[in-house]
Amino acid sequence: MISPVRVLIALLLPVVSAGVAEAQGPDPAFRPKHVVASAGLFGSSGLAVGDITAELRRNAIGAPAPFTLLRAESEFDRTIGADVRVAVALTRLLAVEVGGTYAKPNLAIAVSQDVEAGAVSSIAGTTTQYTVDVSGLYQVPRVKWGSRIRPYVIGGGGYLRQLHEGRLRVETGHTIHLGGGIRYWISGGQRTRRAVGARVEARMIRRSGGIEFDERRHIYPAFSLLGFVGL
Repeated sequence: MISPVRVLIALLLPVVSAGVAEAQGPDPAFRPKHVVASAGLFGSSGLAVGDITAELRRNAIGAPAPFTLLRAESEFDRTIGADVRVAVALTRLLAVEVGGTYAKPNLAIAVSQDVEAGAVSSIAGTTTQYTVDVSGLYQVPRVKWGSRIRPYVIGGGGYLRQLHEGRLRVETGHTIHLGGGIRYWISGGQRTRRAVGARVEARMIRRSGGIEFDERRHIYPAFSLLGFVGL
């Protein structure tokens, strides 16, 4: 499977090259009190969500440890899904953004140390996953690459909902994220012109809840490639 990171880097390189080659012009930024809509794809890494060990208490007196019946290790595969955002600019550098994602990650469970089956076996299932989050997006001032590329930082939190195997199991949770990216203006970005462009973003996400087997908070990276337009 092609890594989402390699795909994003390959798509980003021509954008960066074009932005560096642009002539100098007015700094592109948000238009205060205007809405910007973004849509595209996101990818996330694989995520281990816990192990389960089934044990049987021994009857012998003074037995050193329980007898292991089986051990199961669970993990979500790497995922690519849809990403949609709507931002409202508060100033030229600051915006509040509401976003949502949709994906269908595979949940793989590897069973080992099974006294009956012996060899390692795998159980796979498809999960439908939705997220909704609210973020603050801040364009870093006085940092630029060419006349059309500007970096930004982003942070916020959201809600997670996962449905496993046709709604047989429904789990909810919460996320916190922090990251950054770059915005490339194809046109606009000034005070009077509608913005059209692309953005690439990387986040570190801390997830609590959802489908898991260890009741721990999990941290994993995610990447987005989006087009945007001012409304």
